[in-house]
Amino acid sequence: MTDSTTYPQGTIVVLVGTKRGLFILSSQDRTRWDITPPTLRGSRIFHAILDQRNGQRLFAAENGDFFGSFLHYSDDFGVTWHKPQSGIQFPEGSGKKLTNIWVIEPGRANEPGVVYAGVDPASLWVSSDSGVTWELNAALANHPTRERWEPGAGGL
Repeated sequence: MTDSTTYPQGTIVVLVGTKRGLFILSSQDRTRWDITPPTLRGSRIFHAILDQRNGQRLFAAENGDFFGSFLHYSDDFGVTWHKPQSGIQFPEGSGKKLTNIWVIEPGRANEPGVVYAGVDPASLWVSSDSGVTWELNAALANHPTRERWEPGAGGL
């Protein structure tokens, strides 16, 4: 991974997803904050996270009413964005259609390249190559009690 945008060590970086895009706030002292113009402008960003295990890869979940839900990643703090080669899409004939990508979570420190995504309909997706390709977690997808799973009070 390469990064053309960097922040000095000790910088606090806050990612703010909105219906108008993703804003990146940064501060050296937590008193004065710099705010970038929105990246992924015009997209509804439900979740964004910075994975620093192997560089500085930013992930963002775009959930749109018309064009669908997509995962994006950036190695230069949103200057350029990439879509996975093999994204989060249910297989044809499964009867399931991706509604929203709710959360993206990097794996453990000893799992470089592993990233998880939780989506609606309820399923877990896993990438082992830092978000370039994604696979459905078959153990959860095929669990015998799956059809009886219900969201909690906060939804999925």
